[in-house]
Amino acid sequence: MLFLSGICGILAFLAMQTKTLSPRRRRVLALLELSAMLLLISDYNAYAFRGDSSQMGYWMVRVSNFLVYFLKLYLCHAVTLYLYDLYENDAKLEKMPRRLIVCEALFSIGVVLLVVSQFTGLYYTFDAQNFYQRSPGNIIC
Repeated sequence: MLFLSGICGILAFLAMQTKTLSPRRRRVLALLELSAMLLLISDYNAYAFRGDSSQMGYWMVRVSNFLVYFLKLYLCHAVTLYLYDLYENDAKLEKMPRRLIVCEALFSIGVVLLVVSQFTGLYYTFDAQNFYQRSPGNIIC
């Protein structure tokens, strides 16, 4: 997983170096690759620290699981931003499709629900041994 996250980091760097894309599209592609890199690293850390009941393990599992859920949402958001740029610059659409607006609204709702789930256990909880357990509300995410 760490090898793949390194590849994502290199691709983000290369996306920023290209001159064939617009600056906005380069930033969106770099953000897409960086978020994939962070998702892989967070997933690795959540797995590596599961069951570790130390203070470090407690925080690493919680922060890593939050980042896994958040970055899954953010990847969809980054693809939406990329499509927005394609429609705006290549297709020369004056009015954006409603689907993109719906995707952005769902991203916002998803982030709010994710933050709420940190305090209510809507998506996941942790047991006494610091193991992650999905809750019945996980299907909402």
